[in-house]
Amino acid sequence: MSYAYRLDAATIWTAVTGSTLTLSGLANGSHAIQVQATDAAGNVSGSPASYNWSVTPSAAQIETQFSGPSVTSTYPPNNGLAVGPNNVVMMEGSRIEWTNLAGGSPVLQSVYNFFSPLGAAAASSLNHPRCVYDSVNQRYIMIMDNSASGHTISNIDIAVSKDSNPNDGWYLASLNTSLTINGQLTSADSPMVSVDGTNIYITASQYNVNVSGLAGTECWVIGDTAGAGGGIYNGGTPTVVANQITPSTQSIFKVVAGNNGKIYYASDYSTSGSQVVVTLQTYDAATNTFGPASTISLGNIDQGGAYTAQQLGTSLLLDAGDKRTRNLAYANGFLYGVAEVKPIG
Repeated sequence: MSYAYRLDAATIWTAVTGSTLTLSGLANGSHAIQVQATDAAGNVSGSPASYNWSVTPSAAQIETQFSGPSVTSTYPPNNGLAVGPNNVVMMEGSRIEWTNLAGGSPVLQSVYNFFSPLGAAAASSLNHPRCVYDSVNQRYIMIMDNSASGHTISNIDIAVSKDSNPNDGWYLASLNTSLTINGQLTSADSPMVSVDGTNIYITASQYNVNVSGLAGTECWVIGDTAGAGGGIYNGGTPTVVANQITPSTQSIFKVVAGNNGKIYYASDYSTSGSQVVVTLQTYDAATNTFGPASTISLGNIDQGGAYTAQQLGTSLLLDAGDKRTRNLAYANGFLYGVAEVKPIG
């Protein structure tokens, strides 16, 4: 006796090897199967047996837990997280840690020890860690801003892993961010990083050193392999292939790379009172050009004032920042952003 089956909307019968059929990889939802039998004389069963069932998504489960680095000297914490195929890299305040996804023994060290090959001046006051994973080139990228000597020295330290295993070593570089803007010396603060397999995209708010105020957001595009020595991805000189400064009146921009050859920059700010406006701009990786900025009004949605939030289960008030854009994500043709606001009333 032999058997054959038709699954869901199939019109062709598929032979079954032996007397057992195993189905895998079925999508969530309803399914139907028909099975017919054929005897040794070639007679086919007149009425196939049928069965209907549904596949439901399984509940989310925690596969592996990681202890992670812990720094209690600052709150809210400044942290970064990047996950590759076999490892996870974590940054928390003044510490860096990575481990494999099986929860193996972690490698933990101070950011000052990690970036020390860059020299004391480039790694004396490190803050605001960020990290991402470049899935195209299979590299981890970590950045931190460094401001020393009353912010008269300013740079962003950059680390690029040599491959997808952070234990195989890192290339280190320093980006000078002591910039003169509108005749004033500025220093970088709170950088953001994104990658697309061709470039590293970094933004940072540039604050005046000798007078108060924001000078704008500097946007750097660093080629992965551009410049002397094969570029930053080969341990060579980091080379800026494009850059711009955004107006301070448009607040602080964040950046995220899309999967369509475009890179997206966005900020939000108040024009008057509680009116919140989002500014959007793109960068074309093929032509190395920034496009024009456009604005979208979100309306009267923020009452301003002190932005604090009570930590769950305690009386501690955390500094929630302000209405500026905190993070961006691009997926399925949409750009997503997050910012704190205090709703009217």
